[in-house]
Amino acid sequence: MPRRILPHRVLAACGGAALFVGALLAASVALAQYNPHPRIYLTPERIQRIRTQHWQGGSYEWGQLMTAAARTDLDGAKAQALAYAITGDEDWATTALGIMRRVMADTPVPRVNFNTVGRTFNTWALCFDWLYGAPQFTDALKQQVIAYLAQIPETGDGKWNWYPDGAYFNGVSKCLWGPPVWGLATWGDNPQADHYIDNGYSQRWLYIRNTLGFGPANLAVVRGGCMPQGMDYGAGTMANIVRWLAAWKSATGQDLFDEGPALRQYLAYFPQAYYYTEDFIRRPEHGHNAHKRGAYLHNAVAALLVLMDEYADSEEARWASWWVHNIEGADRYPGNDSRYFAEMDLIFSDNDIPQTAPFDQPLAYFAEGNGMWICRSNWTQGATEPRTFATFRAGNWTWFNQNHWDQGNFCIYSHGEDLLVDGGLYDGGGDVTVINYHHQTIAHNSLLIKDPRQTKGWHFYDWTLDGFENSGGQNRPWRETLPDAVLDGARKDPRWPQSEGSYVHDMADIERKADNPRYTYAYADLTNAYANPRWEEDYAASRLADVDYRPKVGNVTRQWFYLRPRADDADEYFVTFDRVSSTDASFQKTNLLHFIGEPVFTNGGLVDSEVPGHIETYAADRFTMALGGAVLHGATVLPANPRIRKVGGEGYEYWVNGTNYDPFPDAGDENPLGGVWRLEIMPPTAERDDLFLNVLHPDWRGAPAPTVTRIPGDSCEGAAFDGWVLMFAKEEAAQSALGYSVDMDGAQRHLLCDMDPGYAYRVFRNGGGAPLAVVPVGADGILEFESPGGGSFQVSRGDAVPDLTPPSGNVRIGSADLTPPSGSYTVYARYGDALGNWSDPPLSDTVLLDLPAADDLPPEVWSLAPADGATGVDPRSNVACLVRDLGSDVDTTNVELRVNGVAVPRRVLPVGGRYLVVGNPPAILAENTTYGASVTAADLAEPPNGVTVSWDFSTGTLADETQPPSPPTDLTAAVNGDCDVSVGWSASAEAGVIAYRVAYGEWPDGSATDLEWQTEIGVVIAGLPDGEYWLGASALDNVGQESALATLGRSLVVDCGGMPGTPGQPGNPDLDGLARGEIYPPGVIVAEVQPPLSVANLGQGWVVRIFTVSGRLVEDFHAETDGEDFTWDLLNREGSRVAKGLYLVRVFDDGGGTVREGYYLNR
Repeated sequence: MPRRILPHRVLAACGGAALFVGALLAASVALAQYNPHPRIYLTPERIQRIRTQHWQGGSYEWGQLMTAAARTDLDGAKAQALAYAITGDEDWATTALGIMRRVMADTPVPRVNFNTVGRTFNTWALCFDWLYGAPQFTDALKQQVIAYLAQIPETGDGKWNWYPDGAYFNGVSKCLWGPPVWGLATWGDNPQADHYIDNGYSQRWLYIRNTLGFGPANLAVVRGGCMPQGMDYGAGTMANIVRWLAAWKSATGQDLFDEGPALRQYLAYFPQAYYYTEDFIRRPEHGHNAHKRGAYLHNAVAALLVLMDEYADSEEARWASWWVHNIEGADRYPGNDSRYFAEMDLIFSDNDIPQTAPFDQPLAYFAEGNGMWICRSNWTQGATEPRTFATFRAGNWTWFNQNHWDQGNFCIYSHGEDLLVDGGLYDGGGDVTVINYHHQTIAHNSLLIKDPRQTKGWHFYDWTLDGFENSGGQNRPWRETLPDAVLDGARKDPRWPQSEGSYVHDMADIERKADNPRYTYAYADLTNAYANPRWEEDYAASRLADVDYRPKVGNVTRQWFYLRPRADDADEYFVTFDRVSSTDASFQKTNLLHFIGEPVFTNGGLVDSEVPGHIETYAADRFTMALGGAVLHGATVLPANPRIRKVGGEGYEYWVNGTNYDPFPDAGDENPLGGVWRLEIMPPTAERDDLFLNVLHPDWRGAPAPTVTRIPGDSCEGAAFDGWVLMFAKEEAAQSALGYSVDMDGAQRHLLCDMDPGYAYRVFRNGGGAPLAVVPVGADGILEFESPGGGSFQVSRGDAVPDLTPPSGNVRIGSADLTPPSGSYTVYARYGDALGNWSDPPLSDTVLLDLPAADDLPPEVWSLAPADGATGVDPRSNVACLVRDLGSDVDTTNVELRVNGVAVPRRVLPVGGRYLVVGNPPAILAENTTYGASVTAADLAEPPNGVTVSWDFSTGTLADETQPPSPPTDLTAAVNGDCDVSVGWSASAEAGVIAYRVAYGEWPDGSATDLEWQTEIGVVIAGLPDGEYWLGASALDNVGQESALATLGRSLVVDCGGMPGTPGQPGNPDLDGLARGEIYPPGVIVAEVQPPLSVANLGQGWVVRIFTVSGRLVEDFHAETDGEDFTWDLLNREGSRVAKGLYLVRVFDDGGGTVREGYYLNR
């Protein structure tokens, strides 16, 4: 009989809604065993796929590996190790091991730093794992390699945990894919392997909290897949993270990819955000430049391939597959060195993933957390540059030294040129030049409101420092000064212990948005990006005054339009409308625009020349900026009669308050992608409230600038140009009525913003009579209509229009993703036309959502051990209690036990609908001493409900060793008529026993399969496959001690044969396991089981066909004789392992008729 190993492993996935926010485990997560070598990335299915698709066929990916294998350094050894693992050719192993010996001899102590620690450990890990079975890789050499890497310390310049008390920027993910993977590779040979492994598993959240801005679900900056560092650093970070996740999964079988949605969303985000350009080559960079589109392209490809492999059956994977296989120009990037990624490209590239071209995809993508609109004019073959590409940003923000004060910022690439850019260059370390310019709002196409009194808070890393430039930009309330900050309606989450150091902030919100083939639109509230009264109101009694955070604004909003071309050669436009209200009229307000080329004014004149040719002020409102073969025309409609200051040129590119903060003063020619010129648009007089309205027009034909006319209305302001009329409310209120006049010929499309959603508006032109249009307004607040020409327009609100918008969430044809409040709802899906007119009555069926009632009760805590007031307690005793929550369930990641105020390690064991919480004090308690204990728990409600229970006890003298409970007795087991196994026993003798658990395995010594702890006596095991088993049961007491395993003392035979009925007759096929639920009739909810799929007793000429749920044929089997059987080996028709998921199984007779069908779940 096997000795049962008590489970000291932790295999439950984290429970948070955002990636890596869940359980921070105090105990070791070392598993009882790991998969055999090779266990890092290589699985039997992947090895077979590589041999079939790449090695035997000589694919591009195999050629890249051979190029890397020609190297004579460690990267070459890694490629050679992979070649050995795939081909079995020991010559590869001999060469790789020779390189490893030489490296250890030439560099007796490994040299690593912040940037190389992850790659160093990972490279050695892959060599160790992939060469493990080579005869030349002796046990002695393995120990030599382990000892060599053990010299890398955990602290000092080579610290591989970098900051033990906190994460450090994007670099921490470089640690995540290094030492923890080394532990996985060397487990079983390395006595420190569990320590390395645990550093990755239990601290994975700590490693990347700042990297991705993960936090409570409503604050996670990475929602939507858009990385807060930008495309390039974000691609590198994502590659690091997924390489750890993939290593963990292949080594343990545990899938952590789905701890949050951001990874799958990255598959959708990156192809939308990428476009190939030659800027990289035309404008050589120096230093770190945020505009390096493509420098990290291979990181992105590696990350996408891993994610495509993980989500192979998803639409996102099919789209990314097209993108990866059709991207042009990737090999033309300078420095595109494949030595870091050749192995990932080979291992995870799967040619069986179908490709879906993006030409029917939307022309805009919204990344919710960052608040980023990513827009394009068109899709092109090979993901080459579109005609126009633009971004707009207003959302949550995470502290990070590549993140900027850039809420409301937008950039434009059009006709082969960067026409509107971010300013500044990153110097690689966040020095004074970056802090004073590149990070600040002054370097972005946003708004400045300058309170000249503010002296602190401008340093990007330390709010206590002064002496840095106050350029009037954005900032945020520092977490150190505001520990109880309310962000997006949520305080720091009790399930997220380090949230006070997360630096995630609610800087701005896109409150209304729209996207259609004609335009993309955003209404953004930027107020919280500037010091405002809401900071004082929300953060009362804080230390705001220490940071000079006097409110300087009352309200700041920006409305942004990208108006797409209406035909192949038609014009397109960008429009911004800003409302800015300051607390003091004297605070200078500035609207900023940044360019590579020098803008030239086409009207007005020079009024001041501070530095001739570099800093000049004009009384003008029209300008043009030419660059290469493109031009950007600009018109400032509001404020009327502005003053525009032009700043730039050599020596003035990064000018702030009299100083040029050049990060590379000795580098020669500046990289123009950092911006060379900027325009500062200012009102002519000081007012508390100001409006800004700009219209920008990219062009390539050399045509004259379009005529842009201001359209003042009674309660609105706007502009007319090229058949467009856009109107905005002057004040922050929904418009019930408005009037305006347009003197412009030809057909016109009117976009009236800030209208009242849910109402129909009547539009009259040139007086009374019948209305020109009656238009309902949806959630975006836009009233859209067309007129045959100009004239006087009057718009008035009519009756409310019921059910104009779909239910909350995303409603799609065929499915609904809904997040309404708790309650019972009938949800109607309606379909609308391009103008927002919704069908009535509903076109879909009614769906009833029975949602649970609101949970406002905290968890219950009872059965304290030692009991409250107990005396004479053995000093070796555990501290324990039972916890349950009948509403949303207990958040097991957020249970804390303390003894005398000190948190102690604890286990949380599920026991029949409740949880046993067991804590072990860090040392034996003192004899004859009084102790105070407490437990704090929360549930999974939103917001969570918490409870704390305290009690006291006193120890006595040290007694004999405490004993675990006795095992249950009188164990019985029998197979019933439904082929289920009934197990019974008698209760243990001790009063403290609270639960029992059954285990079983293959007779006589198969490994144990544990069932859940339960409070009842007896259990039924359903669906055991035919076979011979041993069974046992154990008991658990109220301090977490488990008894020995009581066994049945004999084997139990399960023999249920095929499906009920008349098996064994040719032409009457059995679908083995159908009665037990392994193959499911259509429409049945699938259980989480996976025995083999087999079909028995087929007739001659009969066919078994297996399809994906989308209808693609995966496998077919033709019976050549009567009574033939078929068992699926989970390979497709090409011999490659199929992806996990649901498959349709159909059995056809010799005439082609369907005899039986069902679904099979491959896990």
